Amino acid sequence: MRNGRFSFSFRSAMGSGELVSGRDFRIDDAGLCESLLSILSPRLEDLVHIAMAVYVADRLSKRNARLVWQGPARDIDLAVQVLDPEFWRSEPVRKAIIDVVDFVSGDRWNVEFVPAEGDTKPEVSPFLSSLWPEPPIVCLYSGGLDSAAGLATRLRASDGGVLAVTAHHQPGQKTRVRSQLRALGDHYHRQIDCVLTRTTLVHAPRASLQELTQRCRPFLFAALGGVAAAASGAPAVEVYENGIGAMNVPAMTGMLTAGRSTRGCHPAFMRQMSLLVSTIAGRSIEYRLPCQTLTKAQVVATLAQDGLSGLAENTVSCVHYPRRVPGPEKSCGVCAACIQRRQALVSAGVLEAPSRYQYDVFGGPSAITGIPMGELLPLKAELLHATDVYPNTSSDSIPARVLSHLVGTGIATDGGSLQACVDLLGRYATEWEELLGQYPSLSTAVLAGGPN
Repeated sequence: MRNGRFSFSFRSAMGSGELVSGRDFRIDDAGLCESLLSILSPRLEDLVHIAMAVYVADRLSKRNARLVWQGPARDIDLAVQVLDPEFWRSEPVRKAIIDVVDFVSGDRWNVEFVPAEGDTKPEVSPFLSSLWPEPPIVCLYSGGLDSAAGLATRLRASDGGVLAVTAHHQPGQKTRVRSQLRALGDHYHRQIDCVLTRTTLVHAPRASLQELTQRCRPFLFAALGGVAAAASGAPAVEVYENGIGAMNVPAMTGMLTAGRSTRGCHPAFMRQMSLLVSTIAGRSIEYRLPCQTLTKAQVVATLAQDGLSGLAENTVSCVHYPRRVPGPEKSCGVCAACIQRRQALVSAGVLEAPSRYQYDVFGGPSAITGIPMGELLPLKAELLHATDVYPNTSSDSIPARVLSHLVGTGIATDGGSLQACVDLLGRYATEWEELLGQYPSLSTAVLAGGPN
């Protein structure tokens, strides 16, 4: 793969630079080919490098916090070396790239393509013909709770092999993913192979100089899944985000921009990736959300029902993971991801040791009053939606902010899909209502607030 090296340049108001793979960042593209037992076509190789360039430029172009609430916060110019510049410069393809990156990041991108040094290669070699009599289920697998529970749900209801794709960057993520996939394969008696691709910055700047939201990481992850599907002959890339997470209704007004609210599993992003990767592969490849009609608790219930509750404890959800502090509390317990995780586990009847969290929001009034007031905002937002916004949601009377998000961002495209969203939100509200019945002190303690 181009001797493992390519370069790109980027420019934004908050930074600029010319970066070279191996020196400034690493993506294990050789390992990707080895995992796929395939030589990638020039266009698939280009897609991997374009996605990595976008991811790195995103991380190194810090947003202006004063502008992020007003809409697109960054204008980013990117020039990437590619093997097939004529293809990428064609207006439909270039527009598809810019549309998907603009959408997932919430910014304005100008992407140009320059010829790479060296010759191109033959199109593509046969893939796993002796190992896969039929195309496998290709899925994105992060090692999180949704990934594990979603894949378990699919394995329970389908036949055939699985090719799980991971872009790993966290300490221990590679080992954790392999352990989870081994447990799932053994339990359901299925062949599960994995494509583990390391993506990292070399000598990354300190956190205060980076854009920590990493809104373009889903584009890199999805691109790797598309490459695996194209190489393996699979018709789709599956993403096991639950329906509430995929909708991701903003917790408060002003969070509609992707800079404040992730769109990595948004149905519109899935449609855009389907169009882009299908064009690159020369055949239809669809990005699917098999768990889109289910709440997180409904997906996680599979683990409880199938005797895999222990697998849940081996997953990670916290946005701050790993917290790099002494002791077992590697998750904060109060970010939105931790709140949604714990709600799902409790509602699904999966027990989890509260000691893994710095703060235990289900530990009763005394535990909650020990949480700094500012850290309670995600929990308050979830309770507000569950007890005020979502129970009042119906097809005839939808709160304006919710309707604006569902229709305006392309989640609900007709009356039927809008009603399906409404039904899902109602089920999620019911789960919280039942949960508050189990923990009556939860809402009153939160409303009272913790210490300043």
